[in-house]
Amino acid sequence: MTQTNMFGPPPTKPPEGHDGVINDEKYFLRRMREIAEEISHRCGQVDCDDLREYAANKGIEPKNPNWWGLIFSAREIPGLLQVGRKPSRWSSNHSRQIFVWRFPPRRT
Repeated sequence: MTQTNMFGPPPTKPPEGHDGVINDEKYFLRRMREIAEEISHRCGQVDCDDLREYAANKGIEPKNPNWWGLIFSAREIPGLLQVGRKPSRWSSNHSRQIFVWRFPPRRT
């Protein structure tokens, strides 16, 4: 049985170390923000678990796990709106509350 890729094509080749670990913080944040924006526009909202699932499906992970918390920086993303909270689906988060976000409409 093959697994369907519901998140689109794989990203361009990232600067990786061994085992898919991304060593470049700026690349990781830029790529995850692009994916977050795509998910938000497609589904109406996005959370960090959506991005962790995407990364797990692609076999990538940040060099530093703290980078996950930098993805949704309102200072870096004008118009980003926190729309709620919910328990994390990611087992390592032990059901802690995570924020749910909505990206601003794309400019045409």
